[in-house]
Amino acid sequence: MVGLLSADDPAAAYVRYLPQLRREYAFWMQGAEGLRRGTARRRVVALADGSILNRFWDDRDTPRDESYAEDTELAHDRRP
Repeated sequence: MVGLLSADDPAAAYVRYLPQLRREYAFWMQGAEGLRRGTARRRVVALADGSILNRFWDDRDTPRDESYAEDTELAHDRRP
């Protein structure tokens, strides 16, 4: 995606946006250091083979603003 910002010279776009790319990467990898195989922390999961998988994760226990109706309906359907 970033390379598309400069069709003539994709590398220039990577250079220009490198600080933002690094911040994005740090956000998704937060908690990965020291994570044991088969465990998860925030947005990172360490698989049994040692590879790292990122996941969408939210630590709030309230419905998301962008899908309030769907989240409340889902929570209601799961109640005993």
